[in-house]
Amino acid sequence: MNIKWKKSLKFIIGLLILSVLFWKIGLNKIIEVLSTADYKYSLAAFGVFTISTFIEALNLWVLIKPVHPELPKKPFLKSYLLSRVSALFLPGRLGDYSLAYFLKKENVVLGEGIAAVTMDKMITSLCSIIIGLLAIYFLFPTTNMIKIIVYLTILIIVVIIGLSNYVRNLIKKYLLRKYATYFTGFSTTLFSYLKHNFKWSLVNLIITIIRIGVIASSAWLMFAAVGVKVSMLNLILIGGLETLSNFIPLTINGLGIKQSVGVYFFTQIGILPELIAARYIIGILIQYSFGLLTIIFIKNED
Repeated sequence: MNIKWKKSLKFIIGLLILSVLFWKIGLNKIIEVLSTADYKYSLAAFGVFTISTFIEALNLWVLIKPVHPELPKKPFLKSYLLSRVSALFLPGRLGDYSLAYFLKKENVVLGEGIAAVTMDKMITSLCSIIIGLLAIYFLFPTTNMIKIIVYLTILIIVVIIGLSNYVRNLIKKYLLRKYATYFTGFSTTLFSYLKHNFKWSLVNLIITIIRIGVIASSAWLMFAAVGVKVSMLNLILIGGLETLSNFIPLTINGLGIKQSVGVYFFTQIGILPELIAARYIIGILIQYSFGLLTIIFIKNED
């Protein structure tokens, strides 16, 4: 099966999951909610979503800049926006890694670009895992702290093993093989963020935490559009679980999976499923509208 068909299949799977979810909730109920929604909040959510997108660009910039200090801001921003559009049509987080491909035109070695994106995803994943575990703890009081400590310990052990020279050599020898040349500079760059560029990893972490709050604010506005007020704490906690679901490379950009996870957890705090579904439809429209405007903007710049 070629790449084009794989993309199409993953997009169809995502639509099927989403369709089944909305069908079970009740399409008539969802349409009724959307017909009475206050779209002033939706426009505000679009603005906040745009801000979060540029914060994410800044997050990647602080990791790329130490490696390539000569890289101009405008070409980087264009490459980032192209990768954002790609993320709307590629499975899992593959679209995010397209940034490394676009940066090749700016003389950034592919392996170095992949390393920068990987470090950004590692930091984001760490934040999401911690927030996700806290969400499980707070939303399900029967889950005790011992289990969470065990999960975190396992995570730390896995990361340490994964970063070991032995595992890296095995990956290079048996998995990458002839493609290893495409990852030239990957290890050196990745480990630089843990050594002499460590301060930029900390900056990335701080920006990531800020972005999590901004994304939660956008979600708050989307819920407000359908007449629901949700606490920022719950939005941040469940948002961590949603972010984790995006890493499952089953569908395009987590389509269907993220919404299913969100519906389950938001119903646990007493929100009606049709209101949650309507909020997600508004969110999908915002994402793809931003993608369309990005394509128009880039085309006019060329």
